[in-house]
Amino acid sequence: MPGRGLIIDVPQIEGGTMVLAEAPNADRLDILPVVRWDGERSLIKAYDEVLVPNSGNWDWIALDSITAAQELAKRKITRERGGASDSTITGNPHKVTLPEHGEIGEMMKDLAYKLRLLNKVHVIVTAQQRSRQDDEGSVLQPDISPSALTGWLPSMFLVGHLSVIEVAVNEEATKFEWERRLRVGAHPNFVTKARALPSRPLPAIIRKPHLGEIFSWCLGKDGAKAPTGLSEAAATARPAGEGEPM
Repeated sequence: MPGRGLIIDVPQIEGGTMVLAEAPNADRLDILPVVRWDGERSLIKAYDEVLVPNSGNWDWIALDSITAAQELAKRKITRERGGASDSTITGNPHKVTLPEHGEIGEMMKDLAYKLRLLNKVHVIVTAQQRSRQDDEGSVLQPDISPSALTGWLPSMFLVGHLSVIEVAVNEEATKFEWERRLRVGAHPNFVTKARALPSRPLPAIIRKPHLGEIFSWCLGKDGAKAPTGLSEAAATARPAGEGEPM
């Protein structure tokens, strides 16, 4: 993503921001580590004392990740039960009751609402993925609870599944490279979403995605170019080196 950005990192769960510490990214990215849900060095304190008064200092803010944020919420809930030393649910931090799952889901919904209130700044969140089973088969979705997911998806502008695939870079298919692809089109096996002007649709699968270019295109910015996309057939072919611009 172009412009100046703030990345909120949960280092004990994610911690991958060290790869951003070198040029050319280091001079335009700020990293804010959080280690608990509330209190000192926490997600909520970061929101209240950093994001709300200073969101205009950045072009975008990213949370890495909502999966990690949910883990902080779970730890808060289990920590505040009490200190029983036996093996019952009260004293076991590794068991979560159904009411507690509901409370964690509501905490995550509230976080989504808080981030939507930030003014004039793009908000980006990442998530680990997990597979769930339904009547249609296996579905890959963000690794947060179903309750939490209902609070995040409706307002999101773009929800994509990022993957990396080896593609041929010459006609003889003797040389390959790794290529990133972002699926944003509807598919029975993925949770995805894309909002765009009717005159500027996004391809179902975007090759070598660049968020700044994607947003410029689908929001109608003058001079923006359509992202290079793939058909379903081309995306599953081997070798898959042929892109189809929209």
